[in-house]
Parts: sequence; structure tokens; C-alpha cells
Amino acid sequence: MSVNKLLWLGCGDCEGLKFFHSQFDEMLLIDARSLDELSIPEDIEDFYQQLVISSDEKLTTFKETNIPELSSINGDKCFLLDFPGLEVEKERETYAKSLVNIVQGFFTDADTKTLILDIPDSQIELVTKLSEQDALSDIDEIIVWNVPQINEEGLSKELVKGYLEDNGFVSFSRGENFSGYDWIHYIPNPLFSDYTLSRKKLKELDDKLKEENKKNKELQEKYELLRKTGIRLESQIELMAKLISFDSE
Repeated sequence: MSVNKLLWLGCGDCEGLKFFHSQFDEMLLIDARSLDELSIPEDIEDFYQQLVISSDEKLTTFKETNIPELSSINGDKCFLLDFPGLEVEKERETYAKSLVNIVQGFFTDADTKTLILDIPDSQIELVTKLSEQDALSDIDEIIVWNVPQINEEGLSKELVKGYLEDNGFVSFSRGENFSGYDWIHYIPNPLFSDYTLSRKKLKELDDKLKEENKKNKELQEKYELLRKTGIRLESQIELMAKLISFDSE
């Protein structure tokens, strides 16, 4: 019998469960807020854990804002453009748990692994960490709240999408919408391994072509040097011939 598991990071009130047609054999619902602050249905409260998730285990500061569902480590910056009135009302130091440890521990023995990533202020950081630790490729479905992501150049909605597609996933949308943002689904691309192999071969051929061009350039330079040397020698031979002819007279 197959085991279908759901790991939901940043679950909030779990309103999104109504969009799932299939049932999960096991669920782990995680949010930084306490159960008393949420309206999670009683029949799934036993699956809930209050945790702050980060790329690494570390002491961090959790920022509680005047819009509770946007409270997070960096959410005040992440949502500032769309919610200009967003303010941090309280900060608390907390020990963040490693996402990789949570993912690897919970998905052990799972046949189908579904990950909901609803931590908008650090989603690109988290998926990057999963990939670096080889914990991304065997997830069967990743669902991401498609909100702006922070990077050095500013805010972009395409960072997570681009990263996941570059790492073997394809995206689609079912029209789920929360607070004006869509949920995007990502599943493994069955053609990605062939594409990766083709891209590797193409790079090898490109490198070989560059090497051959380099060798050809070196040969061309040697040819030009020999040609110019030959012309110079011919001129010297002609000059010597003229001198010999002049002396013989």
C-alpha cells in the first residue's frame, strides 16, 4: 500500500486543504504562530507543529506584523510593495529549524511526497538549500505561494519558478488564490534527464569546437609565420643571387 504524505510549511489556517481532492495518509502542518492564534479545524490539530523554518538551524528573529498571516522572518520587506501599511508590531528571538532536516525526516518511507512552501519571504533560499542537499529532486509535487521574492536586484516573482524549472520541474496552475496571489504547482519534468544529457553533450561539443578553433588559430598563426619567413628567405636568396652575379662579372 502506497503512503501519501503532505508537508505544509506556513500552513496558517489550512484553508487550502479544500482544494485537494485526494486524501493524505500523513500530514505535517507547520506554522510559526501558536495553535491558539490560528483557526485550524479540530480534526487536523494533531498534525500541527509550531516551528520557525529556515535554511539552517540558527537563532533568528521572528517579526509579528499588523497583518498576522504575513508575519515571518523577512516578510515585512517581502510584502512591503503590495502592503505599504505593513508594520512590525513585535519581534521575538526564536530557534529556527532546518528545512532539510524536516523534509528528510518526515518524507522517510513516503511513496508520494507533496510539499507546500508557503513561506514567501525565503522561498528561493529554501528551495536552493533543498537542491544543494539533494533533497529536492525526489519530491513529487511542490506547491508555492507565488509572491515576490527578495534578491539583490529587488523583487521578482520569477525567481522560484526559474530555479525549479532549471532543476527539473514543470509548473502549472489550478487557479487557487490566496490574498491576491496564485498557488503554482511544480512536478518533476520526465524529459529533464534527457534534456540535461543533451545539454551536457552540446557543451562537450561546444568545448571541443572551441579547442579545435584554438588549434586552428595556432596553426594559422604558424602558417603565417612560415609564409612570411619564406618570403623573407626568398628575398635574401634573390639578393645573394644578384651579388654573386655582380661579383662574377
